[in-house]
Amino acid sequence: MDVHSVEPILGSIPDRPELSLSALLGLVLAGDLVNRFSIDK
Repeated sequence: MDVHSVEPILGSIPDRPELSLSALLGLVLAGDLVNRFSIDK
């Protein structure tokens, strides 16, 4: 994932950094699952 694409996500919720961080982690994990399933097919 590109750092520049992550910055706006982290900056979108300045008062809730832990919320945006968990959401970012969720996106990364979801992307990893999608990649694994697409490789298996």
